[in-house]
Amino acid sequence: MENKPAKDQPTRELTMKTVGFVVLVHSFFCGIQPPQEKVETDDFIVRTAVYSGSPKTAIPRKGKWAKFEVLLVPKELAEAYSRNPEKTLMLLLSIVEGANPRDAALAAGFAISLARSPVAGAIAVSGARGVKDANFDRLFADTGMSFRTILIDQVRTLMAQTNSKKKKKG
Repeated sequence: MENKPAKDQPTRELTMKTVGFVVLVHSFFCGIQPPQEKVETDDFIVRTAVYSGSPKTAIPRKGKWAKFEVLLVPKELAEAYSRNPEKTLMLLLSIVEGANPRDAALAAGFAISLARSPVAGAIAVSGARGVKDANFDRLFADTGMSFRTILIDQVRTLMAQTNSKKKKKG
């Protein structure tokens, strides 16, 4: 048995197009917005990566980072960084400055992974695991800095390096 298109197929297509047009015009005049694609801003991507995630590390068997523990950066965050490194690092810095210790360390780890290396990012996150939340903002007697201020300085240094690389290219 052979599938043949219905004889009235062109009429159906024209009817569907007409109905679609009428609905669109009606929606416009009634103030109803048609559904739009979901557009995620870089702010949303950065915050989601930090606040909904937890540090995930791996030890690759092959490649540049083989046999080293690396911090896994969500693909969307890496794409946001490739689009706009300065903005992404600025957003991560704001999280490091004000978030709870776990989220601040993860944000710093992501920034360090993206701008320096995923090995250094893993070290930053694992170093934070050894610091109790109560001690995260406590100043060390010998340096006068807390773990948070050390991470903030690291991210600011990376931002400055990223800006200087951009100026050399431009």
